[in-house]
Amino acid sequence: MASAIPKHVWEMFIRATPQDVWALLADDEKTPLWQHFNMTSRTEWVVGGAITFFVGDREMIVGKVLEIDPPHRFVHSFSAQWSPDVAVDPASRVTWLIEAVGENACKLTLTHDDFGGDTATSKAVGGGWPEALSRLKTLAETGEPFYIAAPMHG
Repeated sequence: MASAIPKHVWEMFIRATPQDVWALLADDEKTPLWQHFNMTSRTEWVVGGAITFFVGDREMIVGKVLEIDPPHRFVHSFSAQWSPDVAVDPASRVTWLIEAVGENACKLTLTHDDFGGDTATSKAVGGGWPEALSRLKTLAETGEPFYIAAPMHG
């Protein structure tokens, strides 16, 4: 029996237009995704461009923009660098799909896959994405950043 190929998928509905969600996602100064981890991001918003998340000057996640179709689809590679056990893993893939639902809402589906097997990265990302996506949803719906005292990993 073949082992299951790791794939994480999260879906959520957001009371905001795809354009509003994209504007937050595509703005390295506003993106709420990594604030709790004190990360900043720098993205070259073209196919082949770099996407890098930092803590201070240290690269924590590096990747390349693979596809970009504003405000509906964004695909990038994801190579974790935060510890030696994940740094040896091959790059994985993150796909953001934003679909309009009515006039003022959208469905966001984030798929993190193509891990190259049951890797340390495939096990580690399950805790961070739900928190990051909750931050994006809250910011898009209220205009206010969402902070919690400690990461919600489970």
